[in-house]
Amino acid sequence: MASLRGKSAGFYRRLLVVTFTLFLLTLFQNCSQSGFFSSSGDPSTGKNGGENGIDAEVTGIGTASQIFKTIAPSMAVRSANCINCHGNTMASSLITDFGHGDSYFFSRGVNGSPLSGDWVYAFRMHDTATDYKPYWAEAQQYGPNAKIIVPDVPLGFTYKTFAPTDVASAPWLEATTLPELMRRIGEIPGAIATPIEAKSFVYIGAPSVSQIRSAGRIDILQKTNYFPNKGSTLALSGLIGKSTYFTNEGTLVCDGDLFIEGTLFLKEATINTISGCRIHATGPIFIQKAIQFAPLSADVNLQLVSARLISLGIGNAHCETTTNPTGWYARSTTYSSPLSVRLKDMADPDQPHIYKNVITRNSDPLSNFEKTASSPKEEGKALYALGMAIEGLEDASCHDRNIAFEHVMMVAPQLHSRYKGSSTGVIIGEFPLFSLAAFSYTFDPVFQRVPILPKIPSKQYLEVR
Repeated sequence: MASLRGKSAGFYRRLLVVTFTLFLLTLFQNCSQSGFFSSSGDPSTGKNGGENGIDAEVTGIGTASQIFKTIAPSMAVRSANCINCHGNTMASSLITDFGHGDSYFFSRGVNGSPLSGDWVYAFRMHDTATDYKPYWAEAQQYGPNAKIIVPDVPLGFTYKTFAPTDVASAPWLEATTLPELMRRIGEIPGAIATPIEAKSFVYIGAPSVSQIRSAGRIDILQKTNYFPNKGSTLALSGLIGKSTYFTNEGTLVCDGDLFIEGTLFLKEATINTISGCRIHATGPIFIQKAIQFAPLSADVNLQLVSARLISLGIGNAHCETTTNPTGWYARSTTYSSPLSVRLKDMADPDQPHIYKNVITRNSDPLSNFEKTASSPKEEGKALYALGMAIEGLEDASCHDRNIAFEHVMMVAPQLHSRYKGSSTGVIIGEFPLFSLAAFSYTFDPVFQRVPILPKIPSKQYLEVR
């Protein structure tokens, strides 16, 4: 009997050792997935897999995925006035809120007048009494099936209150809500009308630095992390680190979600992907020359997300001439650097061409930056320094401004471009500024078929209900 008890005890000891060993192996396998080539969840389901504590809501009602299927917007931007001035052809729908929820909603200036505020969110007016109307009435026609989506909110004023006394009354002057104002402007004789659709809720923004870090499990020690698409046969390659930024070398092979701590410089990039390369950067993204896909397939696409800035063809030194009809810098006696004007001067309250603080929300002025910058002016100076640190950063005027981008989605607080080509994709941000009267963007239907930022909850950058 004692021998039997001894054998039984030995059996249970061996069973305990085997069980504990299997537990350690399982734990090691789970931990080993957190390295550079870690994999999490199933992007095709719009779920995050729960490994990083986030269950991204990316496919429900009001999310970007659904918005792209039902509205198909080429742009969702807060400062829509810039687009209507700088745009040439807006073939797809627009989502905008004119800065609603912040003090710069319609740029209320002196005595609360929408006629004396910052031009970014204010309607610029024809000043004559016989032709008193917003320039918006002459905006380019959107596509035949396009519409403008705005939140159903009160204006808090009427233009009639602030209009010159010699201006004849018109229905748009007495509008009290944003949808009513937009519809009435479309009724002005000679106006180019686009259908207006009111929604109860509109949010347009960009993920913050901390939100990107959390989603990608990156920080100052682990500066990159990659989550391949489920079942993908492509391994990440072609990304190299410089002293102050990351860049592509040769073909960038990327079929999944790539997270980067810091700045990204895409120079004449060729992307090898199957169902989408999605790059999320805590720092600015600078793009130079065209982005191409090889090999081509039906669902190739590039989704770019920055917590700070996306810049296309903006260099420090320009190559314009005074005979160039778009040679604004060559004719200017004040400005010579596109990079400085776009990033530093426009954020400086002491300069005439400004957007001041309108690229961030009043409730948390530096929510998208989370840096030591005390103001958008300081952030502009920091972004300028990061651009100047990039070796070979070149202005579009020094190679070719007629460059188009296809199958590209961009999300950032501010987006700048010096390129003039007709592009397809989606633009989401607070303040976009593209080439004056030379910018054309159309929604790309590929974004109705592929996963949309499966690691980032849609409520962090776009929500419409």
